[in-house]
Amino acid sequence: MCASTGKAASHVSREQIDISMDVSSLYHLSKCQDSLLLNFYNNNDKLKISEVRPGVIYGFQTDLTKMDKKLFNRVEYDSVFGTFVNRFLIQAIYADDTTVYGSGEQLRCILNLDSCINAIKLIIDKGGNEDEVYVYNTFDEISSVLEVAYMIHHEYDNGVFTIDNPRGNEENHSYKATNQNLLNLGWNTYRLKDCIQSIGSWLLLQNIQYDSEYTYPEIKWNKHI
Repeated sequence: MCASTGKAASHVSREQIDISMDVSSLYHLSKCQDSLLLNFYNNNDKLKISEVRPGVIYGFQTDLTKMDKKLFNRVEYDSVFGTFVNRFLIQAIYADDTTVYGSGEQLRCILNLDSCINAIKLIIDKGGNEDEVYVYNTFDEISSVLEVAYMIHHEYDNGVFTIDNPRGNEENHSYKATNQNLLNLGWNTYRLKDCIQSIGSWLLLQNIQYDSEYTYPEIKWNKHI
């Protein structure tokens, strides 16, 4: 999530979240660039734009993709493409230790995959207008990385270990986000603690060739780490 700046800012119906443009990865810089471009096209070409800013998504299938195996998503749990919640879930169901980067005090917005799909449907049906860019911070709840690890540990009783953080972001930081714009549309949120068992049961049926080596980071965000 990244707030944009510039002439178009007065035309943005934004959720209040203060995030610096001084980021530590090209990935996050691209998010800031997206916001600037969306504001430009709304201001310059009068396009109706709803900017969806999702949190860390967890889960692997939706109610629709479960209807046919041809629609199944890939199961990513590695340190590059697998989000930390999915990685923790797979480590837990295979009785492996959860690998928490750094102290684990980093706060993150987390989002169930089905919840994300429902939010996008709502935004398409009821969202914004042509005069403004509507920003929708899309997340179910805010938790620290360590809280998520122990939430999953509570269900599977696996180990929880901290390892060196390969990322350049701060571990202790201010983090104030609101999803009120979505709630105003009638959005219903999910809770991770209510989804752990169902996701884990589905994963066990997939006969994944789990390899713990893929869960350990081999890529560092910059040469100074």
